[in-house]
Amino acid sequence: MESAIIVLYFHDVEKIWKYTEGLPEDFNKDRYLFEFIPKEYGIVFTDEEINALKYIHGEPDSEYNPETRIMGELAAL
Repeated sequence: MESAIIVLYFHDVEKIWKYTEGLPEDFNKDRYLFEFIPKEYGIVFTDEEINALKYIHGEPDSEYNPETRIMGELAAL
């Protein structure tokens, strides 16, 4: 349950600024989530949470493989 709440919060965390102050042109969500957040706030995501944050909206066509599922159960939730 804790991981589900973490992913629900962080998967759109940038929207706090996106629709108010705007995001910098060079904003990179993966860098923000997986480099800035751990460094600045000490929040380190588990492998399952990282997978969910990457694939919460599904597997992109460029990574889709009909024989291997990339998206984990937490992302599917």
